[in-house]
Amino acid sequence: MIGKIETVKDTLQVVIDNGTERLERIHNLVSDYAAQHVREIRGEDIIDRKSIYDLVRGINREIGEAATDVFEMVENARRA
Repeated sequence: MIGKIETVKDTLQVVIDNGTERLERIHNLVSDYAAQHVREIRGEDIIDRKSIYDLVRGINREIGEAATDVFEMVENARRA
């Protein structure tokens, strides 16, 4: 019984750590995008409308990788 509880605890710890890392990457994607557009609005650069799609793709990739991490952890927990 303790073994299962320990496995659940370890799994939750990994999920939270990985989720935090993914969230940080998404935050950086969004803040970099916003910072770039603040400069563009001030006239320093030409607005690249394609960049919003790059932002969405980056966020989508992070979410997909996070889901894969969770699936792998669930599978590993089942084997334990």
